[in-house]
Amino acid sequence: MDIEKLKYGYFTQPEPIVGMQLRRNLTVNAPFTPKLLRFPIVIQRGEQVTISAQASTLSVKTNGIALGSGTVGDKIPIRNSKSQRVVEGKIISAGHVAVNM
Repeated sequence: MDIEKLKYGYFTQPEPIVGMQLRRNLTVNAPFTPKLLRFPIVIQRGEQVTISAQASTLSVKTNGIALGSGTVGDKIPIRNSKSQRVVEGKIISAGHVAVNM
C-alpha cells in the first residue's frame, strides 16, 4: 500500500492506540489509520450513572439512567431517577455525566 496516499495519516507506534477499538475488521498488513479507530464505549444504554451539575458556587449530584451509549466526550440523553426529567449530558468518565445548569 502506498502510505503517501493516506489522507488522514497512520500510526507507527502502539502507544497512541492502546485501549482504542476498531470500527471494522482490519485486513492483513493494513495500516492503522485514525478513521479505523474509536474510543471505547464507557456508558451503555440503560446503565445507572451519576449526574453532576455545577454553577459558580453550587454543585449538585444525583442518579440517573443513560438513554444512550457513548464514549468520553459524547453527549447522551439521561433520565433523572428522582424527577424522571430527561436531560442531555456530556460523558466525563465511566458512570459520570455532566449537565449544564
